[in-house]
Amino acid sequence: MRTCVVPEFSTIDKYYWILLLLLFLFAAGCAAKSPEDLLSRHGIAHQNLTKLSACVSYACRHKEITYITEEEWAEVVEVMGADKEDSASKERKRIGVSIGLLERIIGPKVGTAQNKGRNHDSPGKRQLDCIADTVNTTTYLLLMANNGLMNFHEVAAPVKRGLLNFNFPHHSAAIKDTHAHIVYVVDPWFHDNGHPAEVVPLELWMTGYKPD
Repeated sequence: MRTCVVPEFSTIDKYYWILLLLLFLFAAGCAAKSPEDLLSRHGIAHQNLTKLSACVSYACRHKEITYITEEEWAEVVEVMGADKEDSASKERKRIGVSIGLLERIIGPKVGTAQNKGRNHDSPGKRQLDCIADTVNTTTYLLLMANNGLMNFHEVAAPVKRGLLNFNFPHHSAAIKDTHAHIVYVVDPWFHDNGHPAEVVPLELWMTGYKPD
């Protein structure tokens, strides 16, 4: 389950959606105020390359402790490397690609390598929804930012859209352009594990954005 956008009603796990809707309404007035606040709400302390928690089920109900080796992190550093004519837009593209790369690095270690995009009926323990994806993506973004791989952006508080926007409930990680002060959503939920994340302006995403 990767975006909390509704596929076909005939194939939806209705109980999951009822629970998600109730959780969304309950949390409407108490959204995470920062990326660190999001992790704390899911029982996750400081993350680093040698020890980090990864969500492995819907709503991040289950987590696994894992790690990233120096060799694996070197791949991320290479992808995030700036060129001589760098720009914020180029960095956003690299961020999307890096999220996919980190999913391919972490997936085989915690059992989410076969995670499918969007939401599905009767999800297994290793299938993610948009909440789990938001937590994992926020972790990856913080690792990149804290290790000096972002020059034009900072990690922003997670975002959500839903009934107030005439959409089904959906959550995502986010970044903020530190020069233009524009928030962009970093959303891998639409795709299978390892695919580059969608990185689009929050304003567009709030209209119900989904890739073609």
